[in-house]
Amino acid sequence: MMPMRFLRPAPRSTAMADINVTPLIDVMLCLLVVFLIAAPALASRIPLDVPGRSPDTQDELVEPLKIRVLASGQITIGQQVMAATDAEPALLVQWREAPKRGLALAVEPDASFDTLAQVLGSARNVGFRKIGFVGANDQATAR
Repeated sequence: MMPMRFLRPAPRSTAMADINVTPLIDVMLCLLVVFLIAAPALASRIPLDVPGRSPDTQDELVEPLKIRVLASGQITIGQQVMAATDAEPALLVQWREAPKRGLALAVEPDASFDTLAQVLGSARNVGFRKIGFVGANDQATAR
């Protein structure tokens, strides 16, 4: 019987090519988490009523209906002061006069958000689609 010889591996002349996949897996997991967080935000969209372009017809400019939301919880539609709960019938009368008319909302800084939300809901229920907010600089014209 011959004695066993332990052979050493022969030295390689080329470098060994190894790829460490741990950083790749880390990056892929981070991307997965980002997409899982971003996907619900992309799925929920707010419907916008964007007008189509029609070069042939030009709507006549109609002055928007001015509504002020007061800090006392009341609102003014034009010159009438009323409770926010009475806004829908008054808005319906105004909308029937000019259905393409918009709203210009001026909100006092101390006004309740619930009052504003109630007025916005009433305006949408009646049929107003063009609703804008009047800024602090323009509130003198909205009175």
